[in-house]
Amino acid sequence: MLALFIVGQTLSDNSLLMFFAASIKQIGSGLFMVTATHDLAWVIDISSQKTGKYYPAIFTSAKLLVAKLSTSLTALGIGFGLHFAGYVNNQQQTPHTALLISLQTFGIPIIFVVISLIGYHFYRQMVQHEKRTS
Repeated sequence: MLALFIVGQTLSDNSLLMFFAASIKQIGSGLFMVTATHDLAWVIDISSQKTGKYYPAIFTSAKLLVAKLSTSLTALGIGFGLHFAGYVNNQQQTPHTALLISLQTFGIPIIFVVISLIGYHFYRQMVQHEKRTS
């Protein structure tokens, strides 16, 4: 994200560097999705071990519901962010508007990644504690 932001602000005409920075960001997003899929499979496996019943459809449906909810909230946030930045449809944007949009696309994902990391850290501690007590 940092490379994409810096290249976008300083060398936005350099397509090769923009492509490289965006590719690295997308690879990271792909790895995040692989991790989420692995965690879903792990939850299904642990649930079937503890309950003796196998319900992958329920967990998969819950994950799909959360994914769709997050997509809709993201769309709402994008609309609000564009309004906040002063975006005008079908017009050339002012440098100030372009900078605000860039800061939003750089900063907001980082904030949510940090929140996710904190949540994951506490989740892992809870799982470790549960394993020790059982």
